[in-house]
Amino acid sequence: MPPHSAEKIAEARRLWEAGELNEVEIGLRTGMSSGGIRGRAKREGWTRPRAPGRDAALRAADRVSLVTRLFRSFERQITDLEKRFASAEGGADEKDARMLAVLAKTFETLNGLKAEEDRKNDVAVDLDQLRQALAKRLERLDPGGAEPGGGDRAADAG
Repeated sequence: MPPHSAEKIAEARRLWEAGELNEVEIGLRTGMSSGGIRGRAKREGWTRPRAPGRDAALRAADRVSLVTRLFRSFERQITDLEKRFASAEGGADEKDARMLAVLAKTFETLNGLKAEEDRKNDVAVDLDQLRQALAKRLERLDPGGAEPGGGDRAADAG
């Protein structure tokens, strides 16, 4: 097979680096084989642009996955705390009160992340329902609630 002209090779490279056609389509336009195009591209360092839509979709999927994993981790922490409170004879101590404060802050942050993702995906989130569910879980942890005036019985006990 005779070598390809410099013009055909330059056209193949231009089409390759434009990223709009695959090697078979480029080969049909230039008369070069798809394997020859791939080999030359590799040897000569031709670059193809990455598909921005695909990259953005992968980043969004990774972010949704991360938020989901964070929620699962948060759920495990709450469940562990509930088990500890259920098995403890006394009330909550200062360490438990701090843990509840951290978990409440974490919940707020996760809700913000989830709401942001849902806005991107046009999914409605009922934040009031999420807050009520958290409040019920927190009540189960300390049915007496906080003291009037903002005091914390658990913190005062420690």
